[in-house]
Amino acid sequence: MPGRWSLRHACRPLRQPGRTLDVRIGLIPNVGIAQILVPTDEGEFAARGLNVSIQPVTDTTQTMISVAGGQFDIGGVSMGPATLNAFNRGADLKIIASVFAEPPGHTVRSFR
Repeated sequence: MPGRWSLRHACRPLRQPGRTLDVRIGLIPNVGIAQILVPTDEGEFAARGLNVSIQPVTDTTQTMISVAGGQFDIGGVSMGPATLNAFNRGADLKIIASVFAEPPGHTVRSFR
């Protein structure tokens, strides 16, 4: 999709050939993480010197604890109460990108 940022487009080859950088990512399994799973499976990150390992997680709170504690380098979290409370309490976490976003006019809705 033109104009849409993704991790694979942001990755440039490392400057030191032959060296790799380990990147541990904790993600809640859903369709939105395809933009990370596909290039990982296809070797695009490895070709850029990144050894990406993905660990499935089940909740945002544990993901943030794991990132803050050094078990993950990157974590996918939802912007709910747990995340907002962590930022409000001064957690040393940064938002670097949106993993799952819907373009205007393509929102998912549920009806009753």
